[in-house]
Amino acid sequence: MNNKFLAFDKTIHQTMADFNMLSECERGQKKALLNLLRKNWITEGYESPVEEQKFRIRAHNVLATYFYSPLDIGADVFTVNRTLSEKVDKKIFLFSKIDKVYERFDGGIEVVDYKSGYLVKHMSNFPMDLKSAITLKLIYLKLGVYPDFISYYYLTYNRKFTRKISNEDIIDASILIDKVLLKKKNL
Repeated sequence: MNNKFLAFDKTIHQTMADFNMLSECERGQKKALLNLLRKNWITEGYESPVEEQKFRIRAHNVLATYFYSPLDIGADVFTVNRTLSEKVDKKIFLFSKIDKVYERFDGGIEVVDYKSGYLVKHMSNFPMDLKSAITLKLIYLKLGVYPDFISYYYLTYNRKFTRKISNEDIIDASILIDKVLLKKKNL
C-alpha cells in the first residue's frame, strides 16, 4: 500500500472492527482499543517517520475521542467488517462493505459506515443515494432484515449522521438500483 490516506483508513477500519468484536468488558478498556491500533497499524505509504508519527498521533486522538464518547453503542453487534455482494447478471454485481450492524438500545437495527477522513459528505437526514440504496438491499438479501437506520460516523469529528429508513426509502432504493442497472445493461 503506497498511499498514506488508504493506509490510515484501513488501519482505523480494522481497529474499529476488532474493537467491536471484543466482549463488552474488554470494550470498556481504552488500553484494548489502543493496543488494537498498534497491532493494526500499517506503516507503508508514509513519506517519512515524522509524517507517519503525525498520522499515528491523529489515529490515537481519533480513537481516544471515540472511546470516551461513542455514538454507536447498543444492545448487540450483529456483524462487523463484512463484504456483501449479489450477482445481478454475468457482468454486474451489487457490492457493499459493511462496517457495523448492531441493535440499538431502542430496538432499532442500525448500519454504520465509519469515515476516517476530514471531508464530511453527509448531514442529518441525508438523502438516499446509490451507496445507501445498495447497502439497504444487500442487508435485506443477506441478513434477512431491512435496517431501521443508516449512519455515517465521521470519527475525526466524532459526529454521526443518521437517516431513519422508511417504507418509502425501501421502495425508492429498489427503484434507484433498477434504474442504474437498466442504464448499465443498455451500454
